Amino acid sequence: MTLIRFHVENWRCVERLDFELSHINILIGPNSSGKSSLAHAAYVLAKAPMVKDVKELLRGLYGLDVEFIARAGCNGSCYPVVLGAEGCSGRVELRVKSSTEVEVAGRLWSSGYMLPSQRIDYVRLLQFIQSIVRREELETMTGRSAVSFLYSLAQMFIAGFPSPQLLFLDDLMKIMGPQRVVSEVARFKDVGSLMLELIPLLSMASYKYVDPYTNIELPATAAPDGVIDLGLIESFLLSIEPGSLMVVEEPENHKHPIKLIELIKFMSEKAVEKKLTLVVTTHNDLILHSLAKTVETGIIKPENVTVHYLERSSEKPWTTARK
Repeated sequence: MTLIRFHVENWRCVERLDFELSHINILIGPNSSGKSSLAHAAYVLAKAPMVKDVKELLRGLYGLDVEFIARAGCNGSCYPVVLGAEGCSGRVELRVKSSTEVEVAGRLWSSGYMLPSQRIDYVRLLQFIQSIVRREELETMTGRSAVSFLYSLAQMFIAGFPSPQLLFLDDLMKIMGPQRVVSEVARFKDVGSLMLELIPLLSMASYKYVDPYTNIELPATAAPDGVIDLGLIESFLLSIEPGSLMVVEEPENHKHPIKLIELIKFMSEKAVEKKLTLVVTTHNDLILHSLAKTVETGIIKPENVTVHYLERSSEKPWTTARK
């Protein structure tokens, strides 16, 4: 059963592609084959109906203006850039006619979220900024102003890089919510817990790692990479609204193979349970084997999974996809 028909035209390294999306969608292929480009296209299409300025959304994703998002060719940028998706719950289309004309119509997903490949670095950047000011100073107006200034400075410093860090941090703050003070956001067997502490009146969050055997607490900057990443992915999947689209880039990063298998099973279950559109980019065949096992054991159905192998070559410079 095909849940969503997805269309991409003149988007980065894609000339024209029509393909299908189910609950769990794997984009696999060589480097520079278009995996991230297609995943980002889906994220933008889910997010665009909820923002005031789509051009700012694209700039936040790539640090570049709209004309750089359009496929290079046609003696310049190729227009129109078209992203469209249609499913049983609705239809959405983003059409970029020129560097100044952007139109969005309809809506398909309840929301859109993305966990970029460098997500751990961004979380640790937040922790580093917060660690510069002592906790007792955070209760004063001067301390809060200092952290806000440092955070803004960091945003300015990293804003020009072609990575979606600011969008990810906004998504992160959204799912954690301002109402919680201290809470356990994820717990994986034998590897520990990830705790979140929110500081009132600040858009800052402090993560702590709890060792499973000694209950010793460590700041996120001293926690194992794999635990932080497992916790981030789990907390997003538990917190996001049903019917959302979620992009996870390279979930295999920092994972022991057994933990990766457990993670894929958990991701699959949540995607089906919450009727999500989960888009995963990967280079790792173990993810495919893990998904095959979840189908074999009846945890998910074959129609819940779609795998696309992406390719580019000198003969065919624009991304092609084989289902």
